[in-house]
Amino acid sequence: MPIISFMPYYPDEKVDRTAANFHLWNWWGHREKRVPDAAIRIYLDKYFGLYRRADGGVERRIAILSPGNLCSFREEEQFTGRQINRFANALMASHLFEPVEKNGGRAICTSDNFAALCHGFSPGDTDSPISFSFGSGVRTIVTGSWDQLLFATPQSVTDLGPCRPEETILSHLATLCPETSATINRLFRSFEWVRLGFANHEGLEPDERIVAMTTAFEALLGFPEQDKSRFFAATVNRYIPPNSLPTTSLLWGHGRTSGVTENAVGWWCREFYNLRNRIVRGDEIGETDLRNARGEQHLRIALSLLEECIWGILVELGKLREEERAKHFFSRSHWRTQLGLPNDLWYP
Repeated sequence: MPIISFMPYYPDEKVDRTAANFHLWNWWGHREKRVPDAAIRIYLDKYFGLYRRADGGVERRIAILSPGNLCSFREEEQFTGRQINRFANALMASHLFEPVEKNGGRAICTSDNFAALCHGFSPGDTDSPISFSFGSGVRTIVTGSWDQLLFATPQSVTDLGPCRPEETILSHLATLCPETSATINRLFRSFEWVRLGFANHEGLEPDERIVAMTTAFEALLGFPEQDKSRFFAATVNRYIPPNSLPTTSLLWGHGRTSGVTENAVGWWCREFYNLRNRIVRGDEIGETDLRNARGEQHLRIALSLLEECIWGILVELGKLREEERAKHFFSRSHWRTQLGLPNDLWYP
C-alpha cells in the first residue's frame, strides 16, 4: 500500500521547492505535472477534497512531502517516517526563524501550520470506508463514508498569506535529516519543544511557552544534571560568533551570595532559566517577567538565540564555515538588537 506524506496547512499555496533529498509541492497547483498516474490523482483529489475550511471551501494549502526530487509514493515497508518528520520540523523552524519584516510586515506563521500527516491508500478504491486515527496519548480510530466525512481546518491554524523560510538554514537542516549522531538527534528533538512553544491552540499559556523553550535549549545543548544556568550561559556563548562583549560581575544564586561574571548573553541565559525555575515552582509570574529590561519578549529572544546556536553547531560540525555564517550574522541575529548589543563587538 503506497503512503503519501503531506502538510494540510502549509503557508504557501504556490510552493514547489526542493531541499537536499526532499521535495515540497502544493497538491492542487502541481498534481497534473507531478502525478502522471490518473488513478492516483483521482483518488487523492477526492481524499484531499475532504479537507475543508471554515467557509466550506476546499483547503488549498495542502503541500506534499516527497522523499526525493521526483514525486514518489513509498510503499509501507519503504516509508521513512522519521526523516519526513524531521524535515517537517526543519520547515517549521526555518519559517519561525524568519522575522516579520521579511513577510511584508505580517505576523509570522505558527507551528500549527506545519503539522505533517501521512495516509496509506489504494488507488482506485473510493468506495470502501475511509479510516483515520488521532490523539497523542490515546489513539482513537474513526471510520466514515466518503460522503459523510470531512476534515475541518482548526480555527487556531492561521492563514496570513505566504510565509517564507530562512533558506540557508533550511538547506543545511534538510541534509542532516538522515544523520543519527547524538548532536543531530538532540537538534531535532529540540524542535519538538519549539513546536509546543509556538503553537496557537487554545489554552496554551505564556508560562508554558517559556518552559517549552527552555526545554528546547536543554535538548539542543545537552544540559547536565547540575549547575544548569552556568552551563546554559557558557554553551550559548560558545556557539555565538567570536566577540569582545564586555562582562559584569554580580551576586547570583540562592540568597545572592555568590559572585558571577558574565557578558550580556550569559546574563540573559541565567535570567531566562531562572524565569523557567520560578514558573515550575509555581511562583506568581506577571507580564513584565516575560520581557527583559528593554521590553523585549523573552520568548522571541530565545527563538533567535536558539537559531544562533544552530548556526554555531553547524560550524562546529564542519557543515558550515564561519566565513559563510558571518555573511548572514548581522541580518539574522535579531537577539543582538533585542539585548541592545552594538555591531562593532563581533568578529574582532
